[in-house]
Amino acid sequence: MRVTRSAQNLNIATLIAEDIADRMRANLAGVQAGDYDNRCICSGTSCTGCDTSACPDLTSYTRGCYGADCSSDPTDIKNADAASWKVLMCTTAPPGASARITCNPCTADSPRTIRVDWKEAERFEDPDTPGTPERTDHNVTLIHHPISPHQ
Repeated sequence: MRVTRSAQNLNIATLIAEDIADRMRANLAGVQAGDYDNRCICSGTSCTGCDTSACPDLTSYTRGCYGADCSSDPTDIKNADAASWKVLMCTTAPPGASARITCNPCTADSPRTIRVDWKEAERFEDPDTPGTPERTDHNVTLIHHPISPHQ
């Protein structure tokens, strides 16, 4: 059962990372303007330095941002993307998971690293606290290159 849960979490983390990468590829002007730089969201309230706010009402962000009425303003698209990404984290990621977009340096053409982190309970017990499963760190990392949108 643990292997199934671990595989499920890996698939979810990959989906979350690929989701924002696809959104960034679709809004290249927003990426180059820095609209996605140094963002961090959390699926709970225990992530340091991340947005731990409640899931947004997606309709308030996406109205007018998809389909024929879509705004072409990269910032509007970025706001809708951020809300959609937060909802995806809230509804699918393990509790306490975090997702980050970072770059160093953050220039128009510098690559962005998209990383999703989560913890899983392992079946090995902590010798200092019998009966408590050991928790191990896991992550998925993607690199997005703004000058190469077809990666």
